[in-house]
Amino acid sequence: MSPDDLLEVMGAFRRKGTIMTTSQAQTMLDDGFGIDVRMWTPLGTLYNKNGRWGGTHQEQSLAYFLPQNMELVVLANSPIGAPAQFFRDVVTNIYVANIKRRVYDAVWRPGSSAEVQYYGLKYADYQKHYDDLWKQNYRIYLLNTYEENGQRLYDAVWRPGTSAEVQYYGLTYSDYQKAYDDLWKQNYRLRLFNTYEESG
Repeated sequence: MSPDDLLEVMGAFRRKGTIMTTSQAQTMLDDGFGIDVRMWTPLGTLYNKNGRWGGTHQEQSLAYFLPQNMELVVLANSPIGAPAQFFRDVVTNIYVANIKRRVYDAVWRPGSSAEVQYYGLKYADYQKHYDDLWKQNYRIYLLNTYEENGQRLYDAVWRPGTSAEVQYYGLTYSDYQKAYDDLWKQNYRLRLFNTYEESG
């Protein structure tokens, strides 16, 4: 098999449900069936199977089920590294070292108000929490949006309140300025504001 062939089989096993259900596939991975290494990373669990090609040859083949539904296959035609050094460890360490971790800057002040917070929400989940909390008289207090692995995510904090509110997301500058001008005339003032680059 070529790496592409193997990747296709691995992807079908994990996601397509044509070999077995996706939940059964995940259970097999979590139980370590055919897996040499299960390792936590900031992106999720990594699963690895390594192997040798023939007899006493050094490790020359690697297959990974990586976090976030990615797979990696490396097949080398010649021995890699020293006999005491695992090729798997070299590749795994490079992968983990290049994970870009999300970091947070934060400021706290004394206070006693109730608070509800969610992080890393997809838009639909954010909107559902917004609607549910609105009915419970919570209003958005802090909001941060960002792109991660090609998807827009939301960090949000709600606190008790009853004020009216108008919200827009993903506006171009001209749309933002028009909304600002229109709402200013209706005696609305900006409460939260976030800008970001998306797709250039």
